[in-house]
Amino acid sequence: THQKEVDDDQTTASEEDVTDNPILYIKIQFNKLRGGPTADAISISGVSLRRGGYELTVDDYDFVENPDGSSPADGGCDQLQFAFNTPLEEPLKSEQPDDPFTQPVSMPETSWTDFNKKHLVIKLAKRQTVSGLTFKTTGNNPDRDPLRWTVYWSANGKSWDRVFIQGSDFATPTERSVPFG
Repeated sequence: THQKEVDDDQTTASEEDVTDNPILYIKIQFNKLRGGPTADAISISGVSLRRGGYELTVDDYDFVENPDGSSPADGGCDQLQFAFNTPLEEPLKSEQPDDPFTQPVSMPETSWTDFNKKHLVIKLAKRQTVSGLTFKTTGNNPDRDPLRWTVYWSANGKSWDRVFIQGSDFATPTERSVPFG
């Protein structure tokens, strides 16, 4: 069962309430890093959201923010990559086959870093269903890789449904610049 958070109170939300309703906001709280409590920051180079077997395109995102975070000038939220063609059990399907945002491209390595280790909030350009997410490791600093996280969804950015908890250590790859999750 999913937990719905409204301010500090928690009530239960049914699975249908969460998965069948389009969402506008996604909050990702990183709960454990490979380097443990001594890791100096969290760092990932990308987040990719999926709807069924389709990866959302760059145009599907409105903004991403890191409330209460502390990032270096070259490691803010604007450095995150989206739509990086994460391999799935089945090949990705493009809703628009000629869409350049769904085609593999070689991109310079960028990453988001937060020394306060706070959450990310992603606002989508329009309400839609999201069925999964994938992260991408950075090119360096494996101690900053997430191993555990919690995902919340919201229609309004104020009332949040907890929809996923990675409660045990995920087998985050030690290889650099690769998708996982």
